[in-house]
Amino acid sequence: MIDQKIILITGASTGIGRAIADRLAGCGFAVFGTSRRPGEYEQPRGWDLVELDVRSDESVARCVETVLEKERRIDVLINSAGYGLGGAAEEAAIEQVRAEFETDFFGLVRMIKAVLPLMRRQSSGTIINMSSGNAAVRLPFSAYYNGAKCAVEGFSASLRRELRPFGIHVSVIEPAFFKSKISETIQMGQNRIEAYEPWRTMWGEAIKRSALQGPPPDPVARCVVRIISRRKPRYLYLVGSGLRLSRWAKRWLPEDLFYWGMQKVLGVRSK
Repeated sequence: MIDQKIILITGASTGIGRAIADRLAGCGFAVFGTSRRPGEYEQPRGWDLVELDVRSDESVARCVETVLEKERRIDVLINSAGYGLGGAAEEAAIEQVRAEFETDFFGLVRMIKAVLPLMRRQSSGTIINMSSGNAAVRLPFSAYYNGAKCAVEGFSASLRRELRPFGIHVSVIEPAFFKSKISETIQMGQNRIEAYEPWRTMWGEAIKRSALQGPPPDPVARCVVRIISRRKPRYLYLVGSGLRLSRWAKRWLPEDLFYWGMQKVLGVRSK
């Protein structure tokens, strides 16, 4: 058992968020996971699944108030909610791009702004923002998802320095491909342009295949436990096989050679 902390996790109905909630509850933490439609999912054991839409100021306020009514404090915020907008950048309508950032970036910002007054009064707290290994390697046909995750990382780096004097720690996790349902939630640009075939389809299938066939997300959950347990956690945590090598290759190899290698690894055929 670890000293009990009150933990709020967005996007905990399935996948990585659910694995994190299960792991932390098993460690003895008081866990509140969230979902836009909690009634549609199997109710968890050992932790609460509450309603939250990170796109809504009112929903965020209600969610935080629900936790405070029960526990009177929030020690850890884990921002795991998100989805992907796929296809060529040219194909997405501006409304789709706004929706992607509204969830993956602005939703995260809403949550942080809602808990920061509490954490500053406590003079303690931990914020963990979920990014993506794709934000580092930047695969094609996921430009807006990558853009949102890169925004999360830049925001988190600055926020970390701002909050350090208050005893509040900010960390980012970049997971590689783990088994999740993110492939089921990927939205495609609504203005389909045939000129992008067959590349759009091949890269899209490769990304979905990697998510469906990846290992269970337990390593990400274990990483979260390590972050929470450390007195001074690092800024960036890479989780998953091959991610460090991919980041190194992206930095040092010629661009064309790097993406040729990624095509081979992901099974994307040459045109």
